[in-house]
Amino acid sequence: MSGICGICEPGRDVDARVLAPMLDALALPDESGRKTLSAHSVALGVAQRWIFQNAAVFEKVSIVADADFIDFSGPSDALSIRRQVVVCFPRGRHSHGAK
Repeated sequence: MSGICGICEPGRDVDARVLAPMLDALALPDESGRKTLSAHSVALGVAQRWIFQNAAVFEKVSIVADADFIDFSGPSDALSIRRQVVVCFPRGRHSHGAK
């Protein structure tokens, strides 16, 4: 299980706090790490079991990943930006309520 959850409601602001019941259900008893974000009609969260599970918002892209990125070619191609820019993305930055 990845520990990732989310809600998408186009045209409506979604508060990341609504993810709490989902994160409670996903977390194991000894896990307390959580990351959440909300932006652009989306709330995403991860009950962190491993350090490489992160949530971030960059411009209008919201992502929660259960991945350890070592090859940035795929993300840079998917986002149509230079690889050097993707490598500099902030990791694990959460932006509760960011617009």
